[in-house]
This record gives sequence, structure tokens and C-alpha cells, in this order.
Amino acid sequence: MTAVALCLNVFIRQAQHIGMATIAQSMNVVAPLRTNEQGVLKQTTYCPLLLFSTYMRGQSVAVHVRSPVYTGRTVPEWLASTMNIPILNVSAALSDDDYLNLAVVNISDSKSQEASLPAIQGPVQVFCVGGDENDIRDTNTWGSQKVGVKESTWNDKGKFVFQKHSFTLLRWKVIASRSKIEECGVPVDSTSATLHNALHGVDVSR
Repeated sequence: MTAVALCLNVFIRQAQHIGMATIAQSMNVVAPLRTNEQGVLKQTTYCPLLLFSTYMRGQSVAVHVRSPVYTGRTVPEWLASTMNIPILNVSAALSDDDYLNLAVVNISDSKSQEASLPAIQGPVQVFCVGGDENDIRDTNTWGSQKVGVKESTWNDKGKFVFQKHSFTLLRWKVIASRSKIEECGVPVDSTSATLHNALHGVDVSR
């Protein structure tokens, strides 16, 4: 599930280079949806696909992230020597109804991450897949739908906790002016991250 969300984040961040992105198979075998005489089974990969296709539309937003980095094993092994791999993988889009949609994947399998967000006015819609309530190896079967989209509302200021091995989408109404999204300047330590936002102006609705 998190791997799919990571790929979708790349599509949003690189929207200026991507004219179209499609899924090769949407039903059965390796697809996010499986069917039989009992009905439809939603695989864990269905959840990020649903949230991205529903909300990550409009203009892509450049997100500047300072995050702890992954220091574990990589495949291939030399990958870690070519770049720092942030624990929080982020993309954002400003929709036509003036909602900012922030998509965040916490790749850590064991630790939640606190992040300092920009000043937000009003409630924040939260959609979370995976996280503390799930084991990283949980799957959905016909008899047990363990992984799904959990919805809630966040009204606090400052730091938001992104749960371990999770994909989280935050949505909030931004100020009337679309020319700038206020930056946040909170110092970062080894257990937190800071997100800075500035309009990038790339259409992701093509």
C-alpha cells in the first residue's frame, strides 16, 4: 500500500513532465479490486488510488520537506549512497475549490513522525490508511477487511503525527489568495519534520 502511495506522490511532484498515468489492470489478478460471486474485494492498494484520484487534482504544489532520513538496508545496496531517503515522502495539490491536499507517506515501519505544518485556518480533514491500528503485513481477504481508509478531523495547531507505515491525506481550505501559501519556520530535530509550501502552478488534472 505505501509503495503505491510513494509512486503516486512522484506523479504529482513530476506533473509537469507527465501527460497521463494509467493503471494497467484495475480488476482481478494483480489489480486493486478483485471480484467473485461474493462481490468485490478491495485490496490495500485500492485505498491510496481512491484518495489520489478523488482529491489530488488541480495545481501541484512544491513542498519543501526537512525530515529524518532512512538509514536502513536498501535494494540495491548502493541506492542509499546516491541520495538521502526521507522518512516522510510528500506531495501536494491545490484543488479548484481552494482546498490544499497534502499527501504524506511515513515509510518507517516502527516510528510515528511529528511534523510542523504551516498555519492552518479551520478544521483539517484527515484520511489515513495503515498506521498504528495495522500490522505492516496486513492484507485484505474475503473474510477480513483489515486495511481501509480511516476518516477524522484535526483542529490542533502546529505538529501533526503521521503514524508509522501509513499513508495520510490532509485537506484544508486555504485563504482566498492563491498566490502564496504561508511558510512555516519551526526548527527541526531528529524526531520531527517541517513542511514548507509554495505554489508551483502545474496542472495535475490533465
